[in-house]
Amino acid sequence: MALQRFFVLLCAVARRARAAVAFVTPANTANAAPATVALLRVRRFVPSSSGFFVVARPSTITSLRASHLRRFFDGDGPLDTLAVDVTRTEMLVALARLRSSAQMKSFLRGAPWPLEMFFWAVAPQKLADRGFEHTVALDADVFAMDGQIIDVLPTVRGIGIVRIFPKECYTAAMPASKARLPAFVPPLVDAVKIAAAPHAFAHRDGTNSGVIVFNNSRMVEVDLLRWCLDAVVAANGAVYGDQDLLNLIIGRRDIDVRYLHPRFNVQLAYPARQKDAFMDPPWCGYGQAQFVAAAAGGALNSSSFGHFIWTRKPWTAQVDGELRRIYGDLARGGRTGMQYMVLASPPWVNAWRDFAVDALGPDTYSDLFKLDPARRVADFTLLLASGHARSPRRCIGAGVSSCGAVRPEADVPFPSPFAGFSDVQRATRRIPRIADDPAGHTKTRY
Repeated sequence: MALQRFFVLLCAVARRARAAVAFVTPANTANAAPATVALLRVRRFVPSSSGFFVVARPSTITSLRASHLRRFFDGDGPLDTLAVDVTRTEMLVALARLRSSAQMKSFLRGAPWPLEMFFWAVAPQKLADRGFEHTVALDADVFAMDGQIIDVLPTVRGIGIVRIFPKECYTAAMPASKARLPAFVPPLVDAVKIAAAPHAFAHRDGTNSGVIVFNNSRMVEVDLLRWCLDAVVAANGAVYGDQDLLNLIIGRRDIDVRYLHPRFNVQLAYPARQKDAFMDPPWCGYGQAQFVAAAAGGALNSSSFGHFIWTRKPWTAQVDGELRRIYGDLARGGRTGMQYMVLASPPWVNAWRDFAVDALGPDTYSDLFKLDPARRVADFTLLLASGHARSPRRCIGAGVSSCGAVRPEADVPFPSPFAGFSDVQRATRRIPRIADDPAGHTKTRY
């Protein structure tokens, strides 16, 4: 009887361990410190059985463990590391070689994102071997406000993402002005369709890669890393950043995609430019506008994860000057909508700095970020809340309630304000030639 009770207890412990979640943040030497802050922050809100990993090259891990941050990783420290050997990871080798060609360098218009940003693709299968059922991949510039993500994990049978880009971004229905990134151009999607055989391919609404949830067991079954390799080769390496790759691989039909609530990846900035008009009605980033508007009023608790995209980061001194300038414009009765800016930045930047100083200690914070621990940014959202400044244009104005309606995943007509555009073909002429059968590519190609 005692042996039976011991066996039942052992099984229960095993089930709990298997149900645990790992939070990972890809990092290189440059962003190892903010990656540490991102993990320390989310750790405050989730169960102690969770794992917290900086995913990096062995050389970065060595530097990390010798830095001011070593106390968080050594011995009984709250964080851990997950090493990625780029030279032994076929997908990363292929990506590096394909993107290094002169043709692709010209097409990508400068240096693409570093390889480390793609390390989330390696994590799920590695962590499945360690007994973690789910992986939540966070960018280093993501800041957690609660632990509600734990509640949605059971609903993620494949990949969980926040819906942001309409599927029209990946088809000829989108005008050339929206085809800024390589992954947004139809020929690349067509090539990956071929690579997805025999699983079939679906045009799915796209996402931002700052927050991704993986069901690790399912990622092992579909061999996520191999599928990423196939997609990279099919696209001839034309992926500027990891988000481009993510928005291609979610199209495989046998990978279930769970669209999460917008609160789980709130974009705290967007460029006020024509190419990002999907932020206008009727799309409005699928609900992002409401959350940015709420956060701009200081309601940080309306979001589970805030993401500092397209802007100076809170750990840099440059953001202070940028926000002082916006504050001055608003104080003179100006408007924010025409600026390349962070609509909700001041309260979020200050919350990030408050936490980082508390978690790291003033001396470590100062040494790592070269910032005065007491330094905070001017909060222009107070002017917006008081009505002193004019409201920004686009979705953050009076029309916010009509924005962000979420459609079903089924292929149904979607309202488009761009029906009159016909110049998308001009954008496709810039695409490097892709082989007729990308699925037939072998490693000799790269």
